[in-house]
Amino acid sequence: MLNGRSRIFQTQKSAVSILAYMRYKTCTTYDHPACVAFCLFLVACKSFNIFHERDQSLSPESGCMDRASTVPIKCSFWGAAIPTTTLTSKCQYRSKFHVLMAGCNGYSITNPTYNVDGLTGVSTGQATINSPNQCDSYITFKSHSGPYDPNICAPNCLA
Repeated sequence: MLNGRSRIFQTQKSAVSILAYMRYKTCTTYDHPACVAFCLFLVACKSFNIFHERDQSLSPESGCMDRASTVPIKCSFWGAAIPTTTLTSKCQYRSKFHVLMAGCNGYSITNPTYNVDGLTGVSTGQATINSPNQCDSYITFKSHSGPYDPNICAPNCLA
């Protein structure tokens, strides 16, 4: 465990790609503590990955597609867990330039707790609840986009 985070994967050659994307931050050095601090600053950040990304130094222009490369270090922040199965962004092309990722380490919050006024409960991780097959046990569902945050659902539940 590192500063309230646990490492999920390390030294991968791809980056995370899931719907719970929040934002990314470019770093001048491979600075894990800075990524931890920024994730803790973001409301609903549950995990992050830090990686090197080979990019073009300038956007491609007509007739000049082979620009010099640069390798920024990026931290991307997620509103959900990032198991190794989320490492699906292996490479891409921008015009004829090959963008690559390397040195990707992923970290997730340890033992998430949520404080929701008027409700108590525990996280089910990546699972959902299967309601019993009894009459009138299922009420409805509401779908909310964005990072996982029980405070978003609380008004629906309390209503």
